[in-house]
Amino acid sequence: MIEFGSDFHYCTNFSLVKENALCKKKAHYFANGRQALQHVLKFNKWERIWLPSYFCYSIIEAIKQLDIKIAFYNDSPLSDDKELISQIKFNSNDVLLRMNYFGLRAWRNNTKIPVSVIEDHSHDLCGNWADKSNADWIIASVRKTLPVPEGGVLWSPKGYKIPTVQKSTFENNLLVYKRLSAMLMKSIYLSQNKISKDSFRKIYIDTEGDFNNLSVCAIEDFCKKMIETFNIEDWYQLKKDNWKSLLDIENSNMKILRPEDYAKCNPFSLILQFNSMEQRDIYKSNLIQKQIYPTVLWNIPQEQPENIVNIGETLLSIHCDARYDSEDIAELKKTITKCVP
Repeated sequence: MIEFGSDFHYCTNFSLVKENALCKKKAHYFANGRQALQHVLKFNKWERIWLPSYFCYSIIEAIKQLDIKIAFYNDSPLSDDKELISQIKFNSNDVLLRMNYFGLRAWRNNTKIPVSVIEDHSHDLCGNWADKSNADWIIASVRKTLPVPEGGVLWSPKGYKIPTVQKSTFENNLLVYKRLSAMLMKSIYLSQNKISKDSFRKIYIDTEGDFNNLSVCAIEDFCKKMIETFNIEDWYQLKKDNWKSLLDIENSNMKILRPEDYAKCNPFSLILQFNSMEQRDIYKSNLIQKQIYPTVLWNIPQEQPENIVNIGETLLSIHCDARYDSEDIAELKKTITKCVP
């Protein structure tokens, strides 16, 4: 493999099924995950949403476009979310968003929470928590874990009716095919054929910005068909096998975040926690020099609690999903071990 990480290229190493986990949940499909969240917030007309402080702040910007107040609770991948939620003073027309960070959390019970609950399962679409959920609603960004150009989903474990959304727009269809072309070009590039990396990187960057400007609409038909027949469970199992192969790279400067239940959770990626931002950034720079492109999830605004900001400054995500085979992972492991500061 020429390089590791960053956006998905066009993958062909996956199996198909007639009906996958999302079909069985009767999920509704949107252009992206933030649209699924915007849609459920808009038609339920709650007055206030409680969000975890450690979160994707571009999604929070999308929520600010709606007529709803925002409050934060001090949740993060290192927190006891059950204890934190038990201390929230809810109003009757509040809604709570719970996050399954990096697919590391096991099942959570919502029965004692006195308001509606939305769960975000973007990092693990078919783990035990998502499968057995008793939340009112579940949202997810499908393209975070599957090699598709776009996709967000919304379903209700309680069977609530979901109002229809307008069909995919021309702008969305154009975005999909631009992004699909970038995925194909990256696939050619990774096959070591002569193609400029800048040619597809620009499309990826431009389309990420375009997602912010789309009106809420249904997913493009081709993407929907791709997702509905994608064998998610098999793809996740391959990723979990890769992830397990990387678990012995730790040293005194960092540690790997582990799932609460190895059998029932599907880790999103290899999540490393460093002792300091300086160590994290040195390691990140070392990896990039070796054509390994990690991700910071997420940059947290300074006005959030100090402990949450610190977590955002010390975590690093390294992709190890099923686009890589065992030989790729062996190569990745050898390189990232050498790059440890």
